[in-house]
Amino acid sequence: MRLLSRSRSRLLAAGSVALLVGLAVALPGAATAAPAAPAASAAPAAAASATVAPAPRLVTKPTLVGIARDGKTLTATLGTWSVPDLHYHFIWYRSGRVVLESSSPHYALSGWDTGHTLMARVRVSKSGYASALAQTPTTGSIAAPQPVFSGSGFFKVNVPGGVPIGVYYMQMLPNAADCGVGESTTPSWDGERYFSYMSGQLIMEVKKGDKYWGVEGCGPWYPIGTAGPAHTSIPGDGSYRVGSQLAVGTYVTDKKQGGQCAFEYRSEANEVGDYDESIGHGDRLTAVVTKSTFVFWTRGCGSWTKVH
Repeated sequence: MRLLSRSRSRLLAAGSVALLVGLAVALPGAATAAPAAPAASAAPAAAASATVAPAPRLVTKPTLVGIARDGKTLTATLGTWSVPDLHYHFIWYRSGRVVLESSSPHYALSGWDTGHTLMARVRVSKSGYASALAQTPTTGSIAAPQPVFSGSGFFKVNVPGGVPIGVYYMQMLPNAADCGVGESTTPSWDGERYFSYMSGQLIMEVKKGDKYWGVEGCGPWYPIGTAGPAHTSIPGDGSYRVGSQLAVGTYVTDKKQGGQCAFEYRSEANEVGDYDESIGHGDRLTAVVTKSTFVFWTRGCGSWTKVH
């Protein structure tokens, strides 16, 4: 009898096992294995919904347009991108900290920005695409605004070279003893002067029909429009225009008062007439600033923060 080689015998043995396994499935009375479950297939709908195209590619960087000065407006350009019809969102940073997020590319510079730098990040998005960010250059230090008038003297109202009708604010000069302002019919002190002996910001309103405004011992005056958007905190003493500088709402002092704290809701900017007044000490005080308040005045209370 002819002998098989070892390698061939191994192949034959393996084939026999395969044949036996196949026969075992068909033998009567033998235990049959359950048919293997079909392999799970990925849901095509879920895979399609999770598909997101790569983020738009930046072609030209955004930049800032405008004058970096208190009272002016900076505008962030959109930049150019590889994908059309994008949605834009702007995140503004003052000296590295976020101060505003908006769908508008415009930022009104205010006294809070003076001495700081500004930068914006443009975020783009579109359905079906990943979002992307691009950054504008950073400005230099924001300059103080140009005053409308300054120094002591009498200023004629609503004439070339005079004081336009409007509302103005002024920061008390360091170590100033007081600041006096008042409306008069002639360039002399024939009217009442209103003095402030406090630090912080003062506000005056020049109205239609005023002839002269006298100013004594004050710093430069700026139009209220350069104050920027309404804020939700008050840094300290002063008069603040509601709506332009200060948001409507409920404010509390930052700490318990060791001395006297006084604040007033004024119906006009100039210190004339009777006002609602609250004076207290020992506890944190609450002030409710409404739309009917023209100016909120505070002294000796420290800072205020909006809570509602």
